[in-house]
Amino acid sequence: EPLMEEYAIAAQVFKLSTCDMCEVARNSVLQCGISHE
Repeated sequence: EPLMEEYAIAAQVFKLSTCDMCEVARNSVLQCGISHE
């Protein structure tokens, strides 16, 4: 899946921890405006 590939590349380039990746993913969801329904 393309999005997972982007996250994997970002994690390697910026040496992100698992915690960092969780925060990036959470912020991405919050910014995209998806409703909880």
